[in-house]
Amino acid sequence: MSDPYQAILTASGELANQGQYARGGEYILSALKIAPNQADTLDAKAKKLAYLAATYFTKAGEFGPATELYLGLGERNKAADCLEKAGDMLSAQKVREGRLGKIESLSRRGAAAVGGQAVTRYTAERFEKEGNTALAIQTYVQLRMYGEAARLLRAQGRLAEAAGMYAEAGRAFEAAVCFLEIGDTGKGLDNLIHVPRDHKNYRTAVVKAIALGLELNTMSFQFDNFLSEFIRTAPQDQKEAEALYHLATLYENHDFLENAKECLTRLVAAVPGYRDAAARLEKVARFAAPSAAVYDRIRAQEAGYRGEQRRIDPKSILDGMAAAPLPDLPPLPDLPGLTSGPPSSPATSRGTVQAAPGLMQAAQMDASESFEVGNTIAARYLIKAEIGRGGMAVVYRAEDRELDEEIALKVFLSQVLDPAALKESETRFKQELKLSRMLAHRNIIKLYDIGFHQGHRYISMELLHGDDLEHRLERAGGPFDFSVGLHLLIQACAGLNAAHEQGVVHRDIKPENLFVTDDGVLKVMDFGIAKNTVKPGMTVEGMLAGTPHYIAPEQISSFSKVTHAADLYSLGVAMYRMFTGELPFDNDDMTKLLMMHINEQPRPPREINPLIPKELEYAILRLMEKNPTARFADARETASFLKDIYKQLHG
Repeated sequence: MSDPYQAILTASGELANQGQYARGGEYILSALKIAPNQADTLDAKAKKLAYLAATYFTKAGEFGPATELYLGLGERNKAADCLEKAGDMLSAQKVREGRLGKIESLSRRGAAAVGGQAVTRYTAERFEKEGNTALAIQTYVQLRMYGEAARLLRAQGRLAEAAGMYAEAGRAFEAAVCFLEIGDTGKGLDNLIHVPRDHKNYRTAVVKAIALGLELNTMSFQFDNFLSEFIRTAPQDQKEAEALYHLATLYENHDFLENAKECLTRLVAAVPGYRDAAARLEKVARFAAPSAAVYDRIRAQEAGYRGEQRRIDPKSILDGMAAAPLPDLPPLPDLPGLTSGPPSSPATSRGTVQAAPGLMQAAQMDASESFEVGNTIAARYLIKAEIGRGGMAVVYRAEDRELDEEIALKVFLSQVLDPAALKESETRFKQELKLSRMLAHRNIIKLYDIGFHQGHRYISMELLHGDDLEHRLERAGGPFDFSVGLHLLIQACAGLNAAHEQGVVHRDIKPENLFVTDDGVLKVMDFGIAKNTVKPGMTVEGMLAGTPHYIAPEQISSFSKVTHAADLYSLGVAMYRMFTGELPFDNDDMTKLLMMHINEQPRPPREINPLIPKELEYAILRLMEKNPTARFADARETASFLKDIYKQLHG
């Protein structure tokens, strides 16, 4: 190594030995007269020094310049490690997969120099000492040292710019203070609720945020999650006691009575006799407790949920492919108002089934017309094979002689024998068929016909080859591939949007009802408990239906009045499971599980799987907001947001 290089090595080493790693790295860059994104222009000896500078920056926690140096030097794994440490999992993944360009991927800093000087921290500090604030700010921005740039901007009274820079630097508290000083309460609150719990000003931020939340009358998942540490501990002074009191009011305003109860309980225990907190607590506790009648109805309607279902493995063979047993349908065989479309596909991957009598025994049909392989039903359907069986229905592969194609024929085990009831059922099922045919979409399973034979209701539908998302998740055994999962979810949103635009709410979205064909097309299926929101429905008020692990909070207490937002919540739960490998809520006790949907917040997905992009976590949690109006506006907006994430993953 030549003497100049040796001198650089010696001087930077002395700084590092004093623990001044960042200054050591900056000294090397300044001596080499390069910016971090120019390491690829160096000769072999200089690159060794640049590598040393990257090491120093990493030790100092300056991951931005370290990443760019490593990228320029071809050290992609080390660059990805830096990105992960900086919290940019998405870019880290792209770097590891070689899908991110060399230097330009991290947004070029543009000019190689500012004011004729190399873009380094050393020169930025020199500009600042010399009173050349404009060049100092420019240099700090080039270096992505946004906090330092914000400090100078604030000192100049440029609060709006300073707020933006602080936010860019991840210094949420300072950003919030600036936004509030210029009167932007919305952005002020948004930054306050992102102040980390271990931040020295966390509790101050909470007090300010509660005041703003009450002023703006707003509450969200992020806000509620931000408050959890504050609520968990006793108020430390009069201001915090007052804030806790007002927080209970804010929760009450948004019908989060359990949360209000928790706040008042904590306040009464910490500060006995505080204003009318005890009286408010008594009142809130009375209204927050679900009634015994609700519990009884839930237990009665979901009897058999615990311990009475068992899983079976796929066993049927269809065209050389293993088909799977049909999952149980929602336990509402007598629920009136079943509107719209195609229930389960024959190719579902797994299900929970109960022992069921054979169709011959149940119906006592004439042998030539019974639902058995080789027989023709309703002078139209030639049954070729049984491909799925559940506790309430059997699915056959059949030939539809009118359509001249193979279809799936789903036959319900329960009979309608009373003539009056049969006539009423026929009328209702004709309405269902009419509505379902309005749902002609590539991502919704096609339903052809609904009818009765020997007192048994049957549905003919599109025959699919593939398996459902539940089966795919089980095979994955953990978090789903992001690209594949997003591609499927975007299709699910397209199918749901088509249904919602026709006024039809599915009300039982779950992985079992999202079927993936062999060529990668997702089909939303099993609209068996769907609701038409445009025409007057016949759903019984107060009934509970859906799948407990995926059910929306509002669906639990008012099944007949839910909107399309309930489907979005269920989709959010499915997404949570897809990308974390876990359900957000799980409990063997039915009532406790349902109350978790109503009262508890899910664990942030990135705590389970840190590789989940921040934008994807945001989408999942927004879909799972307790308040339906806080979710995405509709399936179309959801799809648009997911498409943006998909594009980011693919550069």
